[in-house]
Amino acid sequence: MLLNGAEQMGSPPHYVCFEGVESTGKSAQIPLVQSHLASLGFRCTVISEFPSEGEVITKITSALRKSIFISEGFPHGPESAFFYMLYADSLRRKGAECGADILLQDRGIDSSAIYQGYFAAKEHSCFPIRLRDSIEDLYHMLGIRLPDMIIVFQASIDVIKQRFMKREVRELTEIEIVRIQELQHAYETLAKRSERYRIVNADDLSHQVTQTIVGHILESRSPSRT
Repeated sequence: MLLNGAEQMGSPPHYVCFEGVESTGKSAQIPLVQSHLASLGFRCTVISEFPSEGEVITKITSALRKSIFISEGFPHGPESAFFYMLYADSLRRKGAECGADILLQDRGIDSSAIYQGYFAAKEHSCFPIRLRDSIEDLYHMLGIRLPDMIIVFQASIDVIKQRFMKREVRELTEIEIVRIQELQHAYETLAKRSERYRIVNADDLSHQVTQTIVGHILESRSPSRT
């Protein structure tokens, strides 16, 4: 049996993170999922991909103007970008749990491990699994909540190229395509390790995709789920 927000007073909100590479449609799906859950009576808070603090968003935006990969455009190198994005993650979540039944977050520590780790990790053997596990251990030690469920968006490279072209009005370069494919494989590697993950085929972002995601969230939220 599913419990509504009033019946779960005092319990922390169910925490869902949306992950995936460029142009898989996750950011477009989040408000649709929020609207669907709201129609079912759930109070949802959306945590955007980047914090709104002026200095932080300015630095991130500046890096993204130079490259679609923040670590490449970050002024102090990929190692600094790795830690800076963890800092940004802590900022954007501040106060998000107040009054919510469900948190919907656009990217989380998986993206830090994959996107920033791809450029920062000196040892290939630590990417992405050991790096992601190290971040999770750090969050546990600091008492920082981790997602109850992670939705991973996966799309074919042809679909990604089409969506990117529509959004950015330019084609992906060959090196960007190679990196995106490697990053998408890294997400898939992480998603196979835990029951907390659900992989969504995002080639066709129809209403059915939204319903599928909402179904996953309600199933993982159910107290009867083991």
